[in-house]
Amino acid sequence: MAPEKHVEKEPSKSKATDSTWRSPGSGSFYQVSDLDREEAQQGTNVIGHGDFQRLIFGFTIVAQMVLLCHTNVLSLITTPVDHWCKPLPQFADMPTALWKNVGIPVDEVGRYSQCRVYVRPGGGLNDTETFACNTWDYDPDQALKNARSFWNLVCHRTWLLYLGKGVFMSGALFVVPFMGYLADTEGRKPVIVGASFILLLTAVASCFTEAFLVYLALIFVNSACASTVHIVTVILLFEVAPQEYRTFYVGFGSSVSAFFGELLFAVVTAIRLDWFLLQLLVMAPTLLLLSATFAVHESPLWLLTMPKVKEAEEVIYAAARMNGVPRIQAKQAVDRIKFEMNKANVPFAPAGPSSLLGPGSMRGRAAAVFANTFTVMLAYYSVAWNPKLGGSLLVRIISTILLPPTYLVMYLALNTLGRLQLMLVLFAMLGGASAMFGVVTYAKPSELSYALGIAAKCVASALVPTNYLFMAEMFSTSVRSAVICGAYTCGRIGAVFASVLSLLQQAGREDVAFAVVAVIVFAGLPVLMSLPETSVGRSTAFSASSDAKEAKDLLDMMQNTLQPRRTKAKRRQKPTNAPQEKRRRKSTNAPQEKRKVKKQNSGMRSFQM
Repeated sequence: MAPEKHVEKEPSKSKATDSTWRSPGSGSFYQVSDLDREEAQQGTNVIGHGDFQRLIFGFTIVAQMVLLCHTNVLSLITTPVDHWCKPLPQFADMPTALWKNVGIPVDEVGRYSQCRVYVRPGGGLNDTETFACNTWDYDPDQALKNARSFWNLVCHRTWLLYLGKGVFMSGALFVVPFMGYLADTEGRKPVIVGASFILLLTAVASCFTEAFLVYLALIFVNSACASTVHIVTVILLFEVAPQEYRTFYVGFGSSVSAFFGELLFAVVTAIRLDWFLLQLLVMAPTLLLLSATFAVHESPLWLLTMPKVKEAEEVIYAAARMNGVPRIQAKQAVDRIKFEMNKANVPFAPAGPSSLLGPGSMRGRAAAVFANTFTVMLAYYSVAWNPKLGGSLLVRIISTILLPPTYLVMYLALNTLGRLQLMLVLFAMLGGASAMFGVVTYAKPSELSYALGIAAKCVASALVPTNYLFMAEMFSTSVRSAVICGAYTCGRIGAVFASVLSLLQQAGREDVAFAVVAVIVFAGLPVLMSLPETSVGRSTAFSASSDAKEAKDLLDMMQNTLQPRRTKAKRRQKPTNAPQEKRRRKSTNAPQEKRKVKKQNSGMRSFQM
């Protein structure tokens, strides 16, 4: 009797359904099974977890601190300063007190005018004709500590301060979308490194310039580069972090940098430095961006998406070495990625940023997150630039102390609730706090208005990192940078609108300004509700929904694939390498075949006997 012939069986197919994702750029399909996605979520990261992620995490904290410093430096060096009209030439030698008495008019409450002077100083009681002066004297104790006196940004020249804020915001407005497009087409690392070095040069130059127009041009570049480094670094951190750590890295990274930034601002406000030294101190964190040369690596996920497999292998092996993952284990993971990519029936063509312009749900979701980010940043800057909150050192200290517990609650909520659920809760709280702040400000009970203002600032501070994480999870790797940078630009438009509302606050109509903010926040709730849920806690909800066809790519799943799922039956595991699997099966079945042959020969001998 001839021995039984062993027939190689095909790996058993799982009953899990397949989800198909269409690339809007090419119209091609790519299949991802739900089982593969489940295994990917339970596996470890291809590159492991360790120093590779921690370096980028530290750089992310530095990048956001740098952005916060550049955003607030103009406000810190241009605090209000006591001033009055400079004496006319014929009164130049007159003592200041006497000049104020004969040349400066007073208002109803007896305060000297800061912007007007008598036409004929020392005239009779009925000679009260005045005119607006063009030169001023300043309090000698404050003049050297303030850039307002250096550039004469007072009275009818105060509008130049608002111009400076507008110029800073417009730097991100016009440049960041283009940089987001470059990050999706050319890579994350070259954009981060290039923007970091340009920012370092322009930041140093802005500290030493004396011409205000030159200063405006430099802070325009500072804004564009600092915003680019911050946003693209957050995207890079999201893409290199294992799925179970993404909430921690993105949420905690934003929290730490915001806390230390607020702490720095409280300290420099209290010690009252000379404005030039203050500017140098606030700009000092920018020097840490030099670490981009060794702390920042290209995103392996982006390289695989392009696909640039050779470059991705180099980064994966370098990251695995830094994280202590054995090279053979990393190589097996890379081989599996190649196997999954090559078994597709059609070539993979990722959706490019231009796909956002075409019809489809992706464009609608992008428009929705743009509107939401506009609302978030409008509310954040309306509170942050409020003179009542920002002008009081005690209020600044209290709000800084409350930031850590605020971020802790945010982190716990991110690990418990869905991203969309938390966004809805925070939007409702922010709208309510803003509305109540406006009402209480109108009624003028100051202590309660301070409390509501601090509460609104804490809620807005928690919304910013939550919104980043929500957007990053919603869009695929090939368009993620373009979408988030576009949303950031809309956020800057919201900041510009907040600067317009600050004019109402300066005029004493904070109630009207925050009523407008509350209306806009509540109007954003229906827009937010139109978006799908992305994650609940640490598990992905969006990829398991019916909308997964358009929002997730296969390589996002592959990022977490290193070890097969161990809790499922072995029949559901896919071989890492087909030839190796075949040899393993042959070697496993060889003893069984020998035993079968031996048994058959023994039976034939007994039959012959």
